[in-house]
Amino acid sequence: MKRITNIRTLATLLMASAAIVSCSVKEDIFEEETTIKEEPAKVYTLSVNATKGGDDEATKALSLEGKTLNATWSQGDAVEVWTSDGTTTKYGTLTAETSGASTKLKGTLSSLPSNGQSLLLKYLSPAYATQDGTLTGSETSIDRVCDYATATVTATVAGSNVTATDASFVNQQAIVKFTLKDKDDASALSVNKLFVTVGGTTCEVTPAAAMSELYVAVPAVASGRVTLTAQKTSLGFTFYYDYLKTGATFAQGQYYAINASLTLVKNINVATTASLGRVVAADGMMYACVESATNAGTTAIAVITERNSYVSLYGAIAISEESWGMNWSDAKSACEGKTPKLDGANWRFPTVDQWKSMCAANGGNEYNYTGLDALITKAGGSPLRTDWFYWTSSPDEVNSNYKYHVSFNGNGSLYFRNGQDQSNKVYVRAFLYFVGKTN
Repeated sequence: MKRITNIRTLATLLMASAAIVSCSVKEDIFEEETTIKEEPAKVYTLSVNATKGGDDEATKALSLEGKTLNATWSQGDAVEVWTSDGTTTKYGTLTAETSGASTKLKGTLSSLPSNGQSLLLKYLSPAYATQDGTLTGSETSIDRVCDYATATVTATVAGSNVTATDASFVNQQAIVKFTLKDKDDASALSVNKLFVTVGGTTCEVTPAAAMSELYVAVPAVASGRVTLTAQKTSLGFTFYYDYLKTGATFAQGQYYAINASLTLVKNINVATTASLGRVVAADGMMYACVESATNAGTTAIAVITERNSYVSLYGAIAISEESWGMNWSDAKSACEGKTPKLDGANWRFPTVDQWKSMCAANGGNEYNYTGLDALITKAGGSPLRTDWFYWTSSPDEVNSNYKYHVSFNGNGSLYFRNGQDQSNKVYVRAFLYFVGKTN
């Protein structure tokens, strides 16, 4: 019995040992099967000759000689490599090996472009809202934050090496030196902040100290709007000055020097004939246009369109229509209850005669609205609609259930008609009247 017991004990030990070995083998196999050897990521090299061929070409280290903008590379400048659209795929980054008008850009790519593929090389991205009004020399000067330049090259692929045609970089924005003056007395106007809105993009410039000459990088624009809104702080008060020019052209990579005479923003109660075409804002002040009011931190509400020749009563048309689809009763309430309310000013539901007066004040013909429409759009307001008509507050002389309406035919003519049922839903545009100065 003892021997049998020993044999059983030995058998038990052998089985346990086998189980341990078996587990060990399984674990080793498991580890081998789940261990994946990571291959190093493939790296491709790209070398590009980058040159500066003239005034249109630009990279870093900007300088001025007369009216010519010169630009050179700085060693270590980084250039991104993208697909031709500049957004789909970023292949890698190249670095300028030397300083000067020309350099070799060299670096690595994380993936391989196709042979013959067009690539976009991008130097910087414009940070228009962080400028300080200087060309070079600071962390927020143009050469550090706005010297955005691109070039298009064609790739040649040979194994893991990629070469490309020579790159000629072109600045994608213009650089403007603004010399600011006070329009009232032609004196130099030193400002603490300048907003420059070009083609819908606002460039914000904050100099280290108040300055009257500021260098600003702006987007290229062809026959577009340019608005300057300057902020000046004096004796604890903040004053705004502005300037509007339409039909302006800034070509990419070009330098401009502009003398700008800015108008002091004033309250509507001192409006004069010179105020015609300016916009009334929610703060009760008159700005050059919608963009200027926005840059000053307020909202444009109406465009000043006329002045009564006998009294100091000024008329303005709302920047845009009220909500579409109002019957006559709702239209009356919307006009008379329109906000914001300003001291010395009243919103009105216009009559036929007031519409005609607005047209006559901007073209000399009460049946032609082209001058009025041009004034509105220049200030940044919504043009008059030609696809339907507008309510007036004028009643039909024959039937009190009907009201007059006015319409614009798209060819410059204004029409007014009676017999419009008050339940119909059409456009509504409020008028604002206020008292200014007689001159």
